[in-house]
Amino acid sequence: MRKNIIKLNAIICSIMLLIATFPVSSFAKTVDLEPSTLQATEDIADSIATASGDADIVDEYAEGKDIYLVGEEKTLYEMPKDGDDPILTTIDDAVIGMSLPKELSLKEATIASDGSFVYLGEDDASVCTQIIKEDVHGEDVYFNRTSVVIDNSNASHQYTFAFELPDGFKLCTADDYNRIQAEYYKHNKKELIDSGMSEDEYKAKLSELKVSSGEVYIVDKDNEIVAVIGEAWAKDANGYDVETSYEVEGNKLIQNVEFDENSVFPIVADPETHPTKYKYFSLKKANVKTLRDKYASSSRSVIVGYIASVAVTSFSVASVAIASVTFASNLYSVEQHKLWTKVYDGFKKSNNMVKIRVTYTWNGLHKAYAPSNKVKVVSYYKR
Repeated sequence: MRKNIIKLNAIICSIMLLIATFPVSSFAKTVDLEPSTLQATEDIADSIATASGDADIVDEYAEGKDIYLVGEEKTLYEMPKDGDDPILTTIDDAVIGMSLPKELSLKEATIASDGSFVYLGEDDASVCTQIIKEDVHGEDVYFNRTSVVIDNSNASHQYTFAFELPDGFKLCTADDYNRIQAEYYKHNKKELIDSGMSEDEYKAKLSELKVSSGEVYIVDKDNEIVAVIGEAWAKDANGYDVETSYEVEGNKLIQNVEFDENSVFPIVADPETHPTKYKYFSLKKANVKTLRDKYASSSRSVIVGYIASVAVTSFSVASVAIASVTFASNLYSVEQHKLWTKVYDGFKKSNNMVKIRVTYTWNGLHKAYAPSNKVKVVSYYKR
């Protein structure tokens, strides 16, 4: 795994150039397969399309000796040709490995005409990974849908996805994560109310944190969400739900699927992994000072409008992207004042600009990305 990570970091720039200039169509590869393998590959892809509906599956990639690369620089997927090797995902600067289920003996990857990477099983189930593109406030995000396609009742009822994570990262159920957040709100109730949060808003937030989403998070050493693994689901060949659930054991995600000889096969069981999206913007020192002062007394809508009017960015969709920055937490008064004070105090005499990173995280309940109140300083510089 460590060698794979080193290899990924070494070739990422050259491969991204290959993807941009010489993309390979998946259809060009499928025509070289044996007819029976080609048919099995397409059948797997069709089963997933039937179970999950339409999706914008990425069907272009760059091919290396042992891998296929899909995505873009900030969210890059290294798809192994060998089903025993892990999928490596680069999210910003973090590299995360996910092994395919150890319960299965998988063949080398074949690629369906829709861009699905299919690992045909030698037993009673196969695996299919799709990289899917979706729009988040004017920018593309690529997420990973890895499906187990179960052929018959002799198949395993349990599928283990082992993660290799950077130091300090871990898997965490949404329930456990929300429990920690709820403790924060309970411990800081007075400060929250004093900052402008009403009693009703406070109670609503605690109620929201009690809702069980069934998701699993990958969190970093600062307990920030790096990726959201969507709630477990499974459907039979008629489109009916099949009972399924997750277990988390250390850095292993186990999906349990309940079926018997009376079930209608194939059954598709599907965890989706949605990476956190990061956007980068630049602000002048004077504008940061104004933000700090506005947060001492203004509402969130005023702040968002101000950021939209003063931000400097290299993105062509700057105005749209900035306008979507709604620092979602109700801590906009005290907490955000502290945050922007810290950003302002970080300036040195030689600097007049700051580059910041805003975080967008997948919200499974709303099936959409939402901005958080987290802002990270990337660098100060002179312009």
